[in-house]
Amino acid sequence: MICDADRPFMCGFSNGLEELVIKVPRPAFREMTGLDSLPAPLVRDVARGDPAARTFARLVDRALRPDGDGTVDEEAALRLLASMTGRTTADPAMVHLANARSFIEDHLTDPGLNAARVAAGVGISERHLSRAFAATGTSLPQFVLARRLERARTLLSSGPAETVARVALRCGFGSATYFSRAFTAHFGVRATQVRRSAVTGRSA
Repeated sequence: MICDADRPFMCGFSNGLEELVIKVPRPAFREMTGLDSLPAPLVRDVARGDPAARTFARLVDRALRPDGDGTVDEEAALRLLASMTGRTTADPAMVHLANARSFIEDHLTDPGLNAARVAAGVGISERHLSRAFAATGTSLPQFVLARRLERARTLLSSGPAETVARVALRCGFGSATYFSRAFTAHFGVRATQVRRSAVTGRSA
């Protein structure tokens, strides 16, 4: 449900309700939609019938999960919100990209994650998927690698004291040697150094 928080309204639900409130600053809302306010609440079906609403829900769900990184693609979220008001049309490439990123986050630990699987998972062709990522200046393999490395750094920095090889496996790398090389190239520091610093800090 999209509503103006400064306008009173009443709603009822027969089966109870778990509520999560996401506040959007009025200037940002106005910029994206051209609307100063909403005269009445708008209800969108997340489960079916509204792909923009479904994708928006996935973005928020990913950020709130205990194993998530707590980040949201704010620009994508705002564009999806604007499309749900009916003032703009959701860019199909943006929706595909947001869905693909969500799918990737859910399957990062799978060493077999590739373009074919992601495309099948979000219901588009590999060609469309490749174009969606290319528009952001990267490729799907590059995005997957970067996300795996970022997750690995988080585990090495703040997770339980595990070996580098175990962290590599948990992040979808089939080879600890390849992981170590990629980690150093991406962050400019060795994975073993990050783990050692974290263990030393926890022991101090």
